[in-house]
Amino acid sequence: MFDNFTFPFQKKIKILKILGLLIVIGLFAFSLFSFSKKRCDEIEIKISNKINYPFLKEEDILTLSTLNHKDALRGKLMSEIDLVEIERRLLKNKLIENCQVHKGMGKVLFIDVTLQEPIARFINNDANNGYYVNKKGDIFQLSNQFTARVLALTGSFFKHKKTLKDQYFENDVLNLINRINEEEFWKAQITQIDIDSVRNIRIVPLVGNHLVDFGRPTNIENKLTRLKMFYRTILSDDKYKNFKKVSVKFKDQIVCE
Repeated sequence: MFDNFTFPFQKKIKILKILGLLIVIGLFAFSLFSFSKKRCDEIEIKISNKINYPFLKEEDILTLSTLNHKDALRGKLMSEIDLVEIERRLLKNKLIENCQVHKGMGKVLFIDVTLQEPIARFINNDANNGYYVNKKGDIFQLSNQFTARVLALTGSFFKHKKTLKDQYFENDVLNLINRINEEEFWKAQITQIDIDSVRNIRIVPLVGNHLVDFGRPTNIENKLTRLKMFYRTILSDDKYKNFKKVSVKFKDQIVCE
């Protein structure tokens, strides 16, 4: 008798589960159908690091994402908006490091953008152009809306570069630039580095009327340690402030002229 009672109860449970599943599937299908008929009413653009690096504005992002307003997104069916294509359009502009485009539950399209963060800028004396460099060694164009106050790069080494990544030399120049930017003392003291075609480096400091002969970008820590010693001990004495050249390229030496 017990078995006769439980069997129909279990059968009812199975039927209820099936009905529940059908309801969920129906709601999901209705949701998809409803969403496919929705049109984009609003585009919400967020630039995460705009305060520090305002290379682009929200209206620039909108212009890039719509191909200069030729492919209007507002009023377009949400189901017809190609998120991957919009991201591809945005990433063509090298001032943008990363972006993510996604659709909201309503009629809103979200565009989240992260701009490049430069650590140095190449100044080309032969023409009115140059480029920025990020900490990974990637090169990207200047902006006509904002000029970042970063380490200045000059010299023939930087001309016609597509990247500062260099596995053959173990990224030595990039390592030096990153090292300068890692420490507030050097960020404040070193305003410019000039590198010739064979990688010899001259440093232009903020304090003092001298140039620093750094040699090639090897033994970076040892050279910076000696250079810091010069600034904190020797240069602090007034009688040594007229040096025109300081060299740390020779091992364990500080040569002043």
